[in-house]
Amino acid sequence: MFYETVKAAYQAGKVRVGLPAVGGGDRVTIEAEGLIACKAAFLSQAERLKLAELSKTEAMAIKASQST
Repeated sequence: MFYETVKAAYQAGKVRVGLPAVGGGDRVTIEAEGLIACKAAFLSQAERLKLAELSKTEAMAIKASQST
């Protein structure tokens, strides 16, 4: 329901996504402030996982660009 809003805030740098450690399950934490934090609380598990995948993809892109 609020995925697109939280995703846009993530892309703007206003949301932090905490990824679980390897073997640590699939619990994704989302840190935000204000109204975005309230909206993030209502994300479904599937939406949290989509946000985690976006975060992983961006992290891998940054890592690849630093290694070249």
